[in-house]
Amino acid sequence: MTFRRWRRYRPIIRGAAAFLTFLLVVSAVLQGGGRLGMRLLDDLEGPVNAWLDGRARLEGLAGGWDGLNPVASVRRIELPAGRGESVTVELDVLESVRRNRPVLERLLIESSELAVERTGEGWRLAGMEAAASGLDLFRLLNDIDEVRFNGRLAVSGAAEQPLVVAVRGVNRDGAHGYDLSLENPDCEEPCRFVARWRARDRTWAGRAEERFLELSGGFFVPEPFVDWLDVHGGLRLSAQGRWLERGESGGGAFGVQLERVGLPGGVFGSLATELRGALRDGRREGSLVDPALGAADAGLRLGTIHFRTHPGGAELWTPRLRLGELADFLTVALGGVEAARDWLGTLQPDGDLLNVHATFGPGGMGYAATMDGLRVDPYRGVPWVRDAAGEIIGYERGVRLTLNSEALKVGIADVFTDRWRWDNMQGNLHAWFSDGYVGMRVPYFRLETGGTRLS
Repeated sequence: MTFRRWRRYRPIIRGAAAFLTFLLVVSAVLQGGGRLGMRLLDDLEGPVNAWLDGRARLEGLAGGWDGLNPVASVRRIELPAGRGESVTVELDVLESVRRNRPVLERLLIESSELAVERTGEGWRLAGMEAAASGLDLFRLLNDIDEVRFNGRLAVSGAAEQPLVVAVRGVNRDGAHGYDLSLENPDCEEPCRFVARWRARDRTWAGRAEERFLELSGGFFVPEPFVDWLDVHGGLRLSAQGRWLERGESGGGAFGVQLERVGLPGGVFGSLATELRGALRDGRREGSLVDPALGAADAGLRLGTIHFRTHPGGAELWTPRLRLGELADFLTVALGGVEAARDWLGTLQPDGDLLNVHATFGPGGMGYAATMDGLRVDPYRGVPWVRDAAGEIIGYERGVRLTLNSEALKVGIADVFTDRWRWDNMQGNLHAWFSDGYVGMRVPYFRLETGGTRLS
């Protein structure tokens, strides 16, 4: 490059050098002041507690540095939700500057006893404002280089039923790994559940994203953690299996057992099944293979239940449900619920539900099935019915019943002494439900018997 051309770029080079010098000076000042401040952090424990104004209290506050990163440690911290001991927090300075938000290098909590509570927005630390406890946990766990947590978690007001929780996590160079352990204290039998999760990010060279999950062991979930699901007395969960995904495909299988599930009415139930799943083109689907249900001395084995997930919801379906077997089981399982026992025990429903579908999503739940050979006995206005067939489609607030039966038999004991036999019945019944309101509409109805037709 000639001298004349060099002079042409000299103002740009001088500006860049001046800006770089400014950054170095600012960095040196911040690092120097920051290091001095962190060294004096133990002398600021009183002012820090005064600033926290009862929201938290620190004991044994100390500071230091690890390379460019400031490190703060606390011997003990008191929160409205409980306490933590031997707490260490390290800020990743370079990542924080790059992402324009605080990013932690390490978060270590060696011992803790914390209470959680469930609100309308989900679970949070008890007694703490949503802004304080509503952290973006996924972002925290995905960005941090190292996390370690040991402690006891209990639902607020039920400290005598805690879970012992241990978490170990590492995120480095696009690789992520977490181990979660849940245990019951003072448990006489093996009561330890372990989940291992591993993942690798997609790379610029084209390597697909990978995810791996392994479950093993079992533990007892105390009642306060599940009573919002109307599960009384808690439940025991066991699972074993693996799941592996690469890119948009993968799959796995888990053996799942639920025991001592406290059902409404005081009866304990159980479930044992194998969950098989696959990821195809980014969509997860699978099946619960031959789920076996138990309650008291009753048992029921269902056919395979298939499922498919989609953004915001899921769909379930099974080829057949035998109403008689299901009703007999529910009569025992819900034996402590007087209304359910009376209705199921008196109606004695029987027949088959074919192609049973159920959907769940933000808009609520929907269902559909084909009825074949439906039979019910009379009870509280429900007529005596034999050999009904048709289709039922509904949701939480309404239902549409389409009848298409041959040789249908109907009896209304409180109105007619004889039972009727119809060679053919076709019709539609629409019903809507609301608080204190039931609406019905019959847009089409047709009956045939012998030479008589009514429509």
